[in-house]
Amino acid sequence: MCHVAQTLLMGWPTSTLSNKDFPRPNPSGGVQWKYTNSSMGLTMRVAQVGTYEHWRIVNATEELHPMHIHQVHFLAFAENQRPIVDPVWLDTVNVPVHGSVDVIMDFNDPVIRGMSLFHCHLLNHEDKGMMAKILFE
Repeated sequence: MCHVAQTLLMGWPTSTLSNKDFPRPNPSGGVQWKYTNSSMGLTMRVAQVGTYEHWRIVNATEELHPMHIHQVHFLAFAENQRPIVDPVWLDTVNVPVHGSVDVIMDFNDPVIRGMSLFHCHLLNHEDKGMMAKILFE
């Protein structure tokens, strides 16, 4: 079984959440985090250039979320922990309602540097803070 480096749990922030709540330990051995409200600041993830990472994007909401990453691409290879037939490299993937998508993030391009974003591609979700910053080092 492949080690999941990151579990990204999508859900809307509540008044009980703050930046100090993240990241949280994850039973699978990775880190679990939610998107924070933009007024509280964005969750940050550091990615090492020259690596690949397995991320599981979990949708805990009643809506489909097209998740998008800037500067890099990923291989979507499983949906709801079942293999996808003919996986492809993407920069946006639809995460099903109460479902998950497993991706291999490709941080191998030596050109990527600095800050980037990973976010829901629905504008009203972006505006409400369903995004995270990624720092490429």
